[in-house]
Amino acid sequence: LRIAWARKVLQEEKHIKVSDVETKLPLPSYTEQTLNNLKMQHPENKFSLIMGADNLPRFHQWKNYRSIIHQYHIYIYNRSSKSDYILLHPNIIYTRSPLLDVSATAVRSQFLNGQLHPHLIDPLIYDEVQNFYQHGQ
Repeated sequence: LRIAWARKVLQEEKHIKVSDVETKLPLPSYTEQTLNNLKMQHPENKFSLIMGADNLPRFHQWKNYRSIIHQYHIYIYNRSSKSDYILLHPNIIYTRSPLLDVSATAVRSQFLNGQLHPHLIDPLIYDEVQNFYQHGQ
């Protein structure tokens, strides 16, 4: 369902394609495995990883994290105003993006309580998401 929603929201984006490749890989699924699979399927494209800054302190625990950091650009999105962990590497790019202090868990909770602000969900899928969370998962 999330893949369908992402496809709907991003259908007009020329440089972004929603893929379900990870769902077809053997479990457990690892980020490096997904990126390498995409690279093999589409060698003409360049792939990057977008990661929340809250994952940085544990990034060294990811399977084959060194391979990821050397082969791919990693764009870091700061999820809170108090992130002080910095990892320096030429392939790590810290974004200057607006800070949205919201999580998927908070969005689900707000939906279930009928308190979600419509600006947090794209209008193309708002009714579908609302229906999903209010009438069973």
